[in-house]
Amino acid sequence: MRYDSLTQMQHRTPEPLIWSLSPLEDGEGCIVRVAATETDAVRQWLRDALRGLESQIGLDAYSKAFQ
Repeated sequence: MRYDSLTQMQHRTPEPLIWSLSPLEDGEGCIVRVAATETDAVRQWLRDALRGLESQIGLDAYSKAFQ
């Protein structure tokens, strides 16, 4: 595992939502981890982060994914 760019931040109270992105070693993608105190916060974060897919998969399919 690569730890050369490891970052750690400490807070007095937990953040309502945290996320991280880790590139795959082969350079062919990445892993995104998202955690939140509320499920709906993760849904909203994903909706915003993946907004560029609307034009690729169509507005109907995109909207249904986040109902």
